[in-house]
This record gives sequence, C-alpha cells and structure tokens, in this order.
Amino acid sequence: VIVAISLAILFPLTNIDFFGISHESFAMSYFSLGNVYMKKGLPEKALAEYDTALSMAPCVPKAHLNRGVIFFSQGDYKRAEEEFGLELSACRVSAEAHNNLAVLKRLQGDPSTSLKEARQAVYEKPQYLEAYINEILAYRALGNSRGAKAIADTLTRYYPDYLPGRYFEGKILSEFGENEKSKEEFNRILRMEQSDIVERYDLSTIYASQVGYGYSPDKIKGLANYEMGLLEVRSGRPDSALSYFSEATRLLPRYADAWINLALAYDHKKMYKEALNSFKTASELDPNNALIYYDAGLTLGKIGKIQEAAQFFQQAIDLKPDFPEAIEKLKLTQSILDSAGKK
Repeated sequence: VIVAISLAILFPLTNIDFFGISHESFAMSYFSLGNVYMKKGLPEKALAEYDTALSMAPCVPKAHLNRGVIFFSQGDYKRAEEEFGLELSACRVSAEAHNNLAVLKRLQGDPSTSLKEARQAVYEKPQYLEAYINEILAYRALGNSRGAKAIADTLTRYYPDYLPGRYFEGKILSEFGENEKSKEEFNRILRMEQSDIVERYDLSTIYASQVGYGYSPDKIKGLANYEMGLLEVRSGRPDSALSYFSEATRLLPRYADAWINLALAYDHKKMYKEALNSFKTASELDPNNALIYYDAGLTLGKIGKIQEAAQFFQQAIDLKPDFPEAIEKLKLTQSILDSAGKK
C-alpha cells in the first residue's frame, strides 16, 4: 500500500524583486508552490509546478528530486530513477539523490551499485544518517556482514541516540551469536526516547513505511521488541517471549512475522484460542505464507479439530507443494478421519 507523502519545504521562500526579477526567482516561486501542493497531498499539481519551475532555470535544487519521490510513491520506479539522475546532471551535487538511487538500486537487485550510491551520499553529506543505513542494507544484501557491522559500529559510536543504528547493531550481533550484547542494544532502544524526525526528500523512510517498518521511534521499538522475543526463544524462554511479541504487534500491527511468533508463543502456553486469532491476523497480512496455515493446523490438531486441521494442511500444500511436513500431517489427519468415519 502506497502511503501519502507530506514533505516540508526545505528552505524559505525566495524574496522576489519585482523590478529586477530573474528567471531563477520565478522558478523558485513555482517550486515553492509545488511544495505547498506536496504538503496538501496533491502530487499531480505539485508535478506540474515543478515542471514549470524546471522550464525556467537549468538547476532548481530539489525539483527533480521531489518529482522522483512522487513517482516512487506511485510505484513508478523507472521515472523516479530518471528524475534523480536529472537532479544530479542539472545541479551536480545532491546527497539525497544519491541516497534515493541507493534505495532504488537495492530494490532492483543491484546491491553493489546501491552501496556505491550510498557511499557517495555519505561523502557529500557526512552527517546524513539515512545514507549510512543504506550502506548497511547494501552490505547485508551483498552478504558482507562485517562491512555492515563496521557501519553500524560507526553509527552507534558517533550517533549513540540514533535508533536505526542501534537496531542494526543489535540485529547483526544477534546474527553473530552474541546474544547478550544484542539484547543490550535492543534494551537501549526500548529505553530511549527520540522525536519522530526523518530526512526530507528521502526514499529510505518512504519505502520502509511500505514494508512494515520505518525509522520512527515506535516502529524501531516494535522491531526491537520482535528481536527480543526471538532472543528469548533462542535462550529457551518462550514464555517470556510472549510479552515482547505482543508489544511488537501493538507497535507494528501490519508486521506478519510478529503475529506468527505471537501465535506460536500463545500455542506454547496452551492459549489456543489466542493463538488461532493471531494466526488468522497473520494470514490476512501474508496470505501466501504456507507456514502460517501449517502452524495453525498443528494448533487445531491439539484441540481436536482434526477436519479443520486437515483443511489448513491442504492450504499449506496448495501454496507450497514441496512441503513434506504438511504432506505428512495431512496424511495423518486424513487417516484419523478415515478411522473415525468422518472423512
């Protein structure tokens, strides 16, 4: 689902000298009007104003950039990429354009170019924290955990209150098996307060909000709760994981994985009604995930609803024909139904 974008004006309106007015001043007026339309959620009118501004001056900083953000929000990644390229060719320097290209290249399956663009964004704007996150994501897409860890270390060292940096530091530590250090990072996130301020004109936050997480405090804290739940399960404490998964679903109500793990935690505590309700929510969010139907089938089997369990195992197989565990359980439930004469 594409979310509505509201971008603030990055710099104040240009004062116009009506006796010696220049094309650049006129261009900035149209650019500013485009920003007003952006703030009002009228992207088509904003595009028209930016287009008029660009017809009056060779470089109108952020005009092509804003057009690219609009096209990205509409799902037109090709035109978005073209606009970011035009921003660079017209105005030469734009850390935001490089960072947005880093996002697009990663989505297009080109993490090497994504890393190059993110690095250039950091070079042009060393305090551009979103660009560091894109470096981390590119390294992770390349399978270079050490490279990602080095960037996360930099963020936590120099920007200790930046929640996304803490999140990736904790997640990478968890993947390295350093569970206690990982918990320390996630617990810091849960204790920290941070205002919801994001970099303007940045696709990182826009894309993140579409896939269920972002860089606002509540969303990062939702992910931290989810990771803490996983760490509790790995440590052999599934009961204590339940509260973390529950908080994760509260903060990230559209994050299917959190609902799946909450359901499993309920199942472990024999709270089967709550487990089935959570599986239902997960299936609505991620209807093509065969594992949800398989796990729900197991829960139904535990409470004696064999026929319903068989239906769920069949759904899992329909979605994933090479699912041996589901095939085995379907055969078992069918055997039970045959024996009871209920098939």
